[in-house]
Amino acid sequence: MYTQPVTESPLIPTTVPPTITPVTPTPTNITIIPSDLTKDPHSTKAINVTNGLCYKYKGSQFIIQGLTHLSSIEIGDNCFFSVRWFELNELKELEALSIGKDSFNMAKSERSDGSFQISNCPNLTTIVLSDYSFYDYHIFELTNLTSLQSIIVSMRCFVYTPSFSLTSNTIVRLLFTDLPQLQSVRIGFGAFWLSH
Repeated sequence: MYTQPVTESPLIPTTVPPTITPVTPTPTNITIIPSDLTKDPHSTKAINVTNGLCYKYKGSQFIIQGLTHLSSIEIGDNCFFSVRWFELNELKELEALSIGKDSFNMAKSERSDGSFQISNCPNLTTIVLSDYSFYDYHIFELTNLTSLQSIIVSMRCFVYTPSFSLTSNTIVRLLFTDLPQLQSVRIGFGAFWLSH
């Protein structure tokens, strides 16, 4: 009797499932100018600059972007005279901004530069700009500040901003958009003085 030899079945290769690496969202770029405003941008909750501390700073930009825990910015009097570009962007936890007197002010005369921009700060509720700060700036822009409730622009701020309007959809230099919680705007004597 003939019996066929038993052969083992060939091994079926086992496929190892690919390793799945979780995809983490790309973090917002962190930008801090001047860079010495904070030592640890990933955990900073407050930026406080005391009166006159940065009067020697010669840079032309003040930019804070992407700090995930920052809840307040307070700049004292007589700071950042040479800055011509002020920008706050993508600060998800920022609740309050306060600028002291005579800061971000290069000259008490008209200039064609100077940009103040705050955007994409969903928890920002209060902006306070004290007397003579941003005196010679040309642009004032607030965008996508969905929790903003109060803006105080004190005496002689943005004197040379060429256009000022709270109702027009065709604002040239002063822009308020996406501010659904805004309850109060207080503008001091001489602020936006030469606007039309």
